[in-house]
Amino acid sequence: MDWIKQPFRYLSRVIQWLIEPRIVWMCLLVLAAAILIPFYTWKTEFSIRLSGYLLEMFGLGLTLFGLVKIRSHFQLDSIKTLLSSWLARFPKWRGNVVLGVGSARSKSFVSNAFFSVWSPDDKTAPLEERVDKIITNIERLRDTQSQNRQKIGAIESDVTELKKSEAKAREEMEKKIKEDMESVHAGGIFESMAGLVWLAGGLTLSTLSEELSRWLH
Repeated sequence: MDWIKQPFRYLSRVIQWLIEPRIVWMCLLVLAAAILIPFYTWKTEFSIRLSGYLLEMFGLGLTLFGLVKIRSHFQLDSIKTLLSSWLARFPKWRGNVVLGVGSARSKSFVSNAFFSVWSPDDKTAPLEERVDKIITNIERLRDTQSQNRQKIGAIESDVTELKKSEAKAREEMEKKIKEDMESVHAGGIFESMAGLVWLAGGLTLSTLSEELSRWLH
């Protein structure tokens, strides 16, 4: 039974493939209608000019619709919000002058000093006491070196983790930018392009309406 269903599945895939560029088909259909109706019905200069004018209005509206979709995709303020904000900023006759007051914030930096107690050498002290002080100083140096190695290892580990997190964040940002570009192409820019095509066709019909009418007759 699969060989019976296979043609229907293939036909369904073909239909989905044809539906994907629906903006292109709509653009071509409206453009063809705007050209063929005045050319094959009334065949007058007024009908050609009227068809061109309507095509211009449709193209302008579709272009604006695409631009609004792009703005809404990036979560920008709508045209209505921008207009309302601009009107709200209309200067008043007696406006209050607002002076910007700068605030200075002082930061106190506390420097932590690490002092290591060093046993000075006393030449008048007995030899055994001087040797003990030297051994104590050497042990303190070893402890300090060990602490410094641990700190350096912790810093290297932090730097490695930071590089990994930055690389991951960069990959996510690149992926997000790519998705945004694809979504912009899918919703907004194609409508604007179709609107520009209609606008160009309408301008052509309106400008050359008299010449096209004479050519038809």
